Amino acid sequence: MVCLCCKSMVATELNNMGFHYTSPELGEVELKESLSKNQRTLLKTTLQAYGLELMEDKNSSVAHFSNQFKKVTGLTSTFFKGIKIKKLIEA
Repeated sequence: MVCLCCKSMVATELNNMGFHYTSPELGEVELKESLSKNQRTLLKTTLQAYGLELMEDKNSSVAHFSNQFKKVTGLTSTFFKGIKIKKLIEA
């Protein structure tokens, strides 16, 4: 998940589907229960409708987030963090 809007959308959809989860963070959300094959397919389809992808391997989520972030924003996550920190310092 690239932004707060994405996090909110994912949380809303998970709630609508009745899934229990920990708070969505950038790039991942942890479900508290296992999903059936049908639930997994439904979640995957729902996320794809928003341009997101269901990742099952935690080890690849950081790399995937970085690639997705750059594709959507045109910025690397490192560069974006620098902008955010710079604005906070200037304020």
